[in-house]
Amino acid sequence: MGINSLVLLLILPAACRSLQVTIALKPDVGTVGDSVQFLVSTDPHNGFTFISWTVNGSALVTFDGTNTIIDPDYRERINFNITSGSLEMKSLTLRDSGSYQINIKTSGESAVQHVTFEVLAQVSDVIIQANATELVEFNDSVSLTCSASGSSPTFHWLNGSSDIIVSERVHLSAYNRTLTISPVLRTDQKPIYCSVTNIISSNTSRPITFNVSFGPDNVAVTVSPPGPIFTSGTNLTLSCSAQSSPPAQFQWALNDTLLSQWGDKLQLTNIKASQSGNYTCWAHNNRTLRYHLSEPSMITVLAQVSDVIIQANATELVEFNDSVSLTCSASGSSPTFHWLNDSSDIIVSERVHLSADNRTLTISPVLRSDQEPIYCSVTNIVSNTTRKAISININFGPDNVAVTVSPPGPIFTSGTSLILSCSAQSKPPAQFQWALNDTLLSQRGDKLQLMNIKGSQSGNYTCWAHNTITQRYHSSESSVITVLVIPAEGGVLSGGAIAGIVIGVLLALGLFPAGFFIMKKLRPGTSPQSSASNSASQNSARQQTEMTYAEVSHAKPNGGAVQQGHQSSQANQIPRASPVNESATTIYSHVNTNR
Repeated sequence: MGINSLVLLLILPAACRSLQVTIALKPDVGTVGDSVQFLVSTDPHNGFTFISWTVNGSALVTFDGTNTIIDPDYRERINFNITSGSLEMKSLTLRDSGSYQINIKTSGESAVQHVTFEVLAQVSDVIIQANATELVEFNDSVSLTCSASGSSPTFHWLNGSSDIIVSERVHLSAYNRTLTISPVLRTDQKPIYCSVTNIISSNTSRPITFNVSFGPDNVAVTVSPPGPIFTSGTNLTLSCSAQSSPPAQFQWALNDTLLSQWGDKLQLTNIKASQSGNYTCWAHNNRTLRYHLSEPSMITVLAQVSDVIIQANATELVEFNDSVSLTCSASGSSPTFHWLNDSSDIIVSERVHLSADNRTLTISPVLRSDQEPIYCSVTNIVSNTTRKAISININFGPDNVAVTVSPPGPIFTSGTSLILSCSAQSKPPAQFQWALNDTLLSQRGDKLQLMNIKGSQSGNYTCWAHNTITQRYHSSESSVITVLVIPAEGGVLSGGAIAGIVIGVLLALGLFPAGFFIMKKLRPGTSPQSSASNSASQNSARQQTEMTYAEVSHAKPNGGAVQQGHQSSQANQIPRASPVNESATTIYSHVNTNR
């Protein structure tokens, strides 16, 4: 076959292919007044010898290869392309809908193709009609009918911006043209729209509204200032509100009895206790012909607390002996009583009792701590705390009787002047008398002056305190005064001798451990470190050191003596006061000095 045979095989399929024709619509659906293009494509595309267009079997355009004939009814509205066979139709009408067919011929072949084209009118003139617009909630129903111009309209209802949903109360006709609401509610007062669409357009009606009368509901009373408890003389304003269309009319009642006052406000000026009670408000809607009553608002008028008085069965009391009852009274409504001791709450205890209503406070027995101001605090719901104070005088003591000696002792040199002072906790202040060795002295008062004291004045001094109201006596602890008599011979005692004497006296009084005491004084130029480190020179150091000691004996009241090195058990006892002679208290001192 060779190359020529191969070329024939490749060409034969193309030569045998038939004429193919397709039509595309732009747009797919026509709109009245707009245009449409019938776009024709052919394969293969050769010179056309004949083209004809028909609609529903009637000729539109004919081309015989030379001349073009257009139906007179379409001549002004049709543009025809003889090269491609495409057709444009302008100013569409509903009558232009139908089946369009094209017949194309070439020199050797022909083809026929058809397409269906629909022309639609846009939606317009959407209108809602209602059978009634003045309605009563729960009583009435309403039917709304929507109408519109345009091709194949579809109806849709909205309440405000929300879709209206079919329910037991809301119904739609078969094609959604009629909306029925039965019964109407106040929420149906939102604007209702009818939205109409088809495949080429949409349109919405003007809103329709109808007036739904409702109520009165949720009738409520508010009180200004808020209560429910008020002070007599207060000015009040009661306001009534209700959900109602048209607005409700109001009338007031007290304890279920209608008052003469009408309107949404009730003014109560300078209110009195007689005006206490339950206030209610009646609301009436003259269109729905319904009545509704508010919940009662309780108004309680109370008098403020005043005239707080505390009465005591006694105000002059003796500690531990006496009791007191305090009774609090006050004017005002429903007072509450509370007791305070100065700034602290009074707490019930075995000694402190309160009556059932807290009006009476009983303290038995009284203590000195009870003489702080006692307050009765009285309150009620309309009053701030009102306090009244009472003070009771509690006599006590004498307690804690104590003697102080100036200058401090207990050891003094003969010729010294002393002042003994006595103090006590006592109300009224105690009276004082002094005693020496349990024998009362003639001196009275809180101070005892001992001038140029002698050895015979040594002994145990006590102070007796007496309270003339409580009739109680109390003695201080004994204050020991020891007077040292210095020997006439010997001149001035050295420091070591005096130290020995003091230690001996302290031993006698049991204030210092018994024993042998050594006072060592290093010579100038010698340090404790050098002395301690040189053990070989200790003997010579002793020879260069001044040694001082004292032997002291002190006569006991029973004739004994305190000896160095030991003490009997009687040395620690405070001796009872007894006459002391000067020779019994003489101190003997012996001083040895090694040089």
